[in-house]
Amino acid sequence: MIHDNAVLLVKRASEPWRGAWDIPGGFCDPAEHPEATAIREVREEVGLDIAITGFLGIWMDRYPDQPCTAGERPVESTLNIYYMARATHPGHLDANPSEVSEARYFQSWELPEALAFPDHIGPVLEAWKSAAADKS
Repeated sequence: MIHDNAVLLVKRASEPWRGAWDIPGGFCDPAEHPEATAIREVREEVGLDIAITGFLGIWMDRYPDQPCTAGERPVESTLNIYYMARATHPGHLDANPSEVSEARYFQSWELPEALAFPDHIGPVLEAWKSAAADKS
């Protein structure tokens, strides 16, 4: 989600990667298109309605990306699909405390170091910076 050339990131309220910054998102419901998932997840996590404005790319990763112990969900491969989007009615971010402890916009030069899922979030943010630079 982009607003005034800044990207929206959320600080995760639960494991994996509790306390690290992430891009709003989540898993597709059965038969749900990934674009619909992106729209639903941003609304659930920060209370914004968005419009998809473009496709950024697909990155592979693992979930959770940390070794599991007995009784935990096994590690699975994931395809992480990212879109560019804008809020249809920009306004106050209303973070859902069960998923997000903080939400804010970051300019490209001030991105936080503590990123969730660093094997793919770092490259996604680099792709966003390149796409933003191409538009200016």
